[in-house]
Amino acid sequence: DVYSICVDVDGPVDPLLPGDIGRPVYITPVFGTSDVAIDTLAGQKLVLVCPSCTIVTEIYLAAECTDAAVASGLGGRMWNSAYQNWTLELDGRKGLPGDQYRVCCDLDGRSGPLPIGDTGFDIYLRGTTHLLTPGVARDAAAEIEFMCARGCSGSSLAYLAEECDVTIFDGILQLFNGSESETPMGTQPGQIDDAVRTLPMAFSQNGSLWSVQLNTSVLVAGKTYRF
Repeated sequence: DVYSICVDVDGPVDPLLPGDIGRPVYITPVFGTSDVAIDTLAGQKLVLVCPSCTIVTEIYLAAECTDAAVASGLGGRMWNSAYQNWTLELDGRKGLPGDQYRVCCDLDGRSGPLPIGDTGFDIYLRGTTHLLTPGVARDAAAEIEFMCARGCSGSSLAYLAEECDVTIFDGILQLFNGSESETPMGTQPGQIDDAVRTLPMAFSQNGSLWSVQLNTSVLVAGKTYRF
C-alpha cells in the first residue's frame, strides 16, 4: 500500500503542526531482482524476490509507476519459479534501447484495490547484447568489442566504471577526484588508484560488430569494472 510522509518540523512541544509533505511512499513487497538490465530481444526473463507475491501479482517496467505509464509498459503476471522467487517474461523489443525503467508492482492485480507502486528498483534496456571482450589490459587505447541489436550509432558513448552513473546525461564525467580530464600515467603519484572510471568514448562500427576504444591505463589492474 501507499502511505503519506507526515513531518512535524519543530517537534512535538512547539506550536507548528505536522503536515503531509505530498510525497507518498510505497511499501514494496519486492526485495530484489536478478538483473539490472535486459536485452532488446524477446523472451527476456527477470526473477524477483517477493515473499508476498501471488499468481495475481503483476509487475511492469515503465518510466513511472502510474496507471497511465504502466498501461503502455512491459510486463504482466509472473510464475513462482522457486521459494519466494517469481519469474517475469518480457519482450524487450517493445522497449526503447538505452532507456531506464522503473519496476512497478501491483500486488493484488489490476482488479484488486491495492495501488500500483514503485518497488525502488530499476532496469536498464541495453542495446548491446553480447560483450565479446570480457577482459582488457591497461592501455591508452584498449578496444572493447560487442554486438548491438538496436539503438547503437556513432553518437553512442561508453565507458568503464566501478558503478554506472545514471544521473549523467551530458557525457561529462569526473575521472579522478575533482578532475574531468585524463591525467597521464605517473604524472601525479597515487592518482591512478583514485580513478573510478574511464572517460566516455564514441562507438565505431565494423560490419555487424561495434567497438569502443577506452583509456584503461587509468584503471586498477585486477579489478572488475562495469561497461
